[in-house]
Amino acid sequence: MSEPAAKVDLEQLRAMLLIAPFHQWLGLDIAELTDEALILEMAVARGKSSPTR
Repeated sequence: MSEPAAKVDLEQLRAMLLIAPFHQWLGLDIAELTDEALILEMAVARGKSSPTR
């Protein structure tokens, strides 16, 4: 039998999403979080250059 997944609140999930510099560069954010879905939104920014290492 599998264990139920641990609940993660919105702020914890947002922090995990933004760990990756590429996700930050894309401007990813969480638009909606339900028991069935995680919906992301992405900012559209013109003139942004590629992320640097």
